[in-house]
Amino acid sequence: MALLVKERYGLTYRDAEIYLKENMQTCLECGMTEMPDHNTIWRTMTKLREPYLKQLNHEVNQLIKKRRNA
Repeated sequence: MALLVKERYGLTYRDAEIYLKENMQTCLECGMTEMPDHNTIWRTMTKLREPYLKQLNHEVNQLIKKRRNA
């Protein structure tokens, strides 16, 4: 989720960390039990490739649209 937030809102790694901490209830509802720091977000990002992230972002957006229309 941290990477999706970072990419969706165009945040820096530090700003993504802050966003997650400020929206902890949403993170908990998504199943996150710990909030990653900016270093953890960066390390994870370096392991993932752009096509995978774009596909994942597309799928998440589709789920959000379905929930809004339900």
